[in-house]
Amino acid sequence: MTEALKEFTATYDFTLANGFEMKYEYRRDWSNQPIFLTSAQNVFSKDQNTATMGVIWWFGRKQGAW
Repeated sequence: MTEALKEFTATYDFTLANGFEMKYEYRRDWSNQPIFLTSAQNVFSKDQNTATMGVIWWFGRKQGAW
């Protein structure tokens, strides 16, 4: 059987101050085959969710878009 792997990603950017930015990301992956690892040994899942938060800080003469 052929595997059908799909994903969805949503990202939110928030600028706290000049030179300081936060990013939040949610990602969902799914498949018609159980391929994603779970916390149980030798048990696989057909879907996986991931959430990430990142902080970006820069300094210097950055002006406008890069």
